[in-house]
Amino acid sequence: MNDIQQAVGDDVAQALPALHAFTGCDAVSAFIRKGKITPYRITKGNSCFLETFKNLGLSPDFVSEATHKELQKFVCTLYGFPKDTDPNCVRSQMFQSRYTTKSREALSTAPNVGIDMSLLPPCSSSLRKHSERANYQAFIWRNAHVQHPVLPAADGNGWCVDDVGNLQVKWTDGDIMPQNIVDIIAESMELTCPDATDWLPQEVEEDDAVDSIIDVLFDDEWDSDGQ
Repeated sequence: MNDIQQAVGDDVAQALPALHAFTGCDAVSAFIRKGKITPYRITKGNSCFLETFKNLGLSPDFVSEATHKELQKFVCTLYGFPKDTDPNCVRSQMFQSRYTTKSREALSTAPNVGIDMSLLPPCSSSLRKHSERANYQAFIWRNAHVQHPVLPAADGNGWCVDDVGNLQVKWTDGDIMPQNIVDIIAESMELTCPDATDWLPQEVEEDDAVDSIIDVLFDDEWDSDGQ
């Protein structure tokens, strides 16, 4: 371990725990198809990112707004947009460039063409929760040498507790998507495929119902005939 630290340098060594947590570990989700090498190279080559990951995890329950902004820049760079600072804009640009509107005829000839939303960067709200989980996990690792570390509850640090007391990942604050958008999507699905929305409740407000809509919209198995 000493040899590794000497090889990479003190700054990189101090940044590695938080970088590892942020890019995916047992407790924190990863960025699909981004791996570890590319994030490592980006961090090592940027003094601001290096400083950000050196500081992430020093406090157990606080991610400052300045740190959140730097992590947003990092994610934009990770997805190939180094000049952008807002992951929401990058999501929009990537979505529009990859998934243009297709006619019904085009869909019928290529029924298995779906939209893989996992290849897009997280939105700003989801990224904040992701950062909180990475910060919490990095804090645990940074205190691995302490015999009896004092750790705050995970609840409120990117996780939440459900009605029966189980710890759950809190993916985002607020609704997954605005209710008016859900209504428009549901109405559109009824027009194009009436049977597709038989499972919807009278008021589509619960997260499970929204997830179901997303599953139908972006499922590679679903085509314009509802098959």
